[in-house]
Amino acid sequence: MKTILFDLLEAQPTSTSKFHGGGEYIKAVFAKMVEEYAEECRLIVFYDFDKFIDAWLEDILEEKKIKKYNIKKSQDIRTIFEEEKIDVIFFSIENIKPKEKNKILKICDQTNAKV
Repeated sequence: MKTILFDLLEAQPTSTSKFHGGGEYIKAVFAKMVEEYAEECRLIVFYDFDKFIDAWLEDILEEKKIKKYNIKKSQDIRTIFEEEKIDVIFFSIENIKPKEKNKILKICDQTNAKV
């Protein structure tokens, strides 16, 4: 069974908005992924537990028993790779500086996962 790691950090509030277009898109993609693949893939998510996340997302995570990781920033995903065998990574990087994006991609390159 393949393991998919899904980034919900960008679905959380930004410094200027609780809800934003990119975040709403990410949530829709995640909901569809759960609907289509939750039975045939192992889904794992990461987000900041201290920030707001929609109750309906929490309900899905609980109902489908999706494993959650408390990550404050995308660069901290290294922790997940130390504990899990990830086959596919779905990043929802919306507003990120190229330098930060490269750091994240370098971490991913150290794994066998598809990004």
